[in-house]
Amino acid sequence: MQVKIINEKLGQVINLLFDLPLKGKQSRHRSKCIKALDERLKEVAEQEQELLKEHCHLDEEGNPKIKNNGQEWDV
Repeated sequence: MQVKIINEKLGQVINLLFDLPLKGKQSRHRSKCIKALDERLKEVAEQEQELLKEHCHLDEEGNPKIKNNGQEWDV
């Protein structure tokens, strides 16, 4: 079976799975699934930071600048 999850929904899916009351074998499978989703979430966050550094104006430390009180990136 193949399940497709939109990248922006990964955190919500992890929380949903974490809150399910499962026992035994099902709980172990849930843990494996949460671990895989968490790794993918970290990968997506790293890719987002790379894109921001590539396309945004950078500050003195090399981080993307934020404008409008933290609401937008300075692209």
